[in-house]
Amino acid sequence: MNIALPMRVMPWLYGIFVSAWLIAVLALMQADVWDETRFLLFASTSTENPFFTALALWLQPLENIYRPLPISVAFLIAQLLSFDWAWPVLRLVNAGLLLGSAACLVSTLRAWQVGNRWQHLQVFCLLLASGSAVITAGWYANIFDAMALALLMLGIWFSSRQSIVLPVLCFSLAFFCKETSLLIFPVLIALRFAQKLKPMQFNWIFGLSVLTAIAYLALRHYFVPIGSQQDIHHLDLASVGSTLYYWLSTLWWQHTQGGWPVFGLGLMCSACVLVTIKGWLARLLVVVLWLSASILYLSMLIPYDTLLSHLNFIGRLYLIPFVFTLLLLALWAKPIVFKVLLIPVFSGAVVTYYTHYHFQLIYQHIYLLAAQQASASTPLYIHYPATPFHDPRRHFYIGDYPNAAWRLTPQGQLQALPTDTL
Repeated sequence: MNIALPMRVMPWLYGIFVSAWLIAVLALMQADVWDETRFLLFASTSTENPFFTALALWLQPLENIYRPLPISVAFLIAQLLSFDWAWPVLRLVNAGLLLGSAACLVSTLRAWQVGNRWQHLQVFCLLLASGSAVITAGWYANIFDAMALALLMLGIWFSSRQSIVLPVLCFSLAFFCKETSLLIFPVLIALRFAQKLKPMQFNWIFGLSVLTAIAYLALRHYFVPIGSQQDIHHLDLASVGSTLYYWLSTLWWQHTQGGWPVFGLGLMCSACVLVTIKGWLARLLVVVLWLSASILYLSMLIPYDTLLSHLNFIGRLYLIPFVFTLLLLALWAKPIVFKVLLIPVFSGAVVTYYTHYHFQLIYQHIYLLAAQQASASTPLYIHYPATPFHDPRRHFYIGDYPNAAWRLTPQGQLQALPTDTL
């Protein structure tokens, strides 16, 4: 049963939630880590005109990634700001894009007269308090996901205003942010089935978007051949079953920690969500969305139990499919589904927040230790072969240094050994 709230109360509820969310985002800013640091080092060593370099990023991949729009924007911001200011500002850019996406989603639901204002608030909270939103706002290297989602939701918002050109423009730009933007096509089909798009509007938006998607994929294949060893999306067809299993069992937690008990509960949540959807064809369209996401992320969803792993950032993979799922559930599912999902989604966000917070504290400790040794003109060496890294700005080396005085464990413990540094 929904709580009857006066209209004047709703802005206050949104304001309180957004304020609390922003405070949590700011508290998560402990240290730049991994790809954040690498990109800032790349930007700081560039001696060319920043605008020419940003333009050149459209004509070549960066470390086998061809997503030129967010990379060029991040490069310009990194060039305009100092190292210590760039990474917090870029994280705030991600947070702003997420807030904009949530606002577009709620405004679209209102324009289509889907649900009531209490359900809109629940959808708004589910989006921002998800594990995918936490890691996207907490690690600016996820600007690909944040910018793609913002453009996709803006395009859907424009489509709710009966526009054709502006949605196509937004979707086309989103393709140049991340490959997951291709999920807009099953969503457009679902919106047409729900009669939220008129036939002529759907035909034009879908057809023109297909053309721009083909153009993007052709460019991407030219720079990074699709499915090749250079491609981060290996498209391993043998992993279709396992990827779909992990997708359905972790979509609501948005991390792959915990093993079978957590995965089993996740599968039950997915089954319950499908039960709440009205109509078999609507259920089929939601399953098609999930299957499409699984294909895009073939072999990328892997269980893990170590802190120092790239899978610490795995929540980003769920962002766009999860938000699209919320949109379709708002159209077809019983309202109780949002109340039920608050539990797994919020609990998964807490796990992601806690993990990423402590992940950053490890590197914050390393940076402080490196600064102490730099004052004595001695670089810091740390033995951890799994993720080699050299930071010339902070004067430390992480890699295969068995005689180093320090070593990292997979669980993030920094241990001092009774040996000399190299």
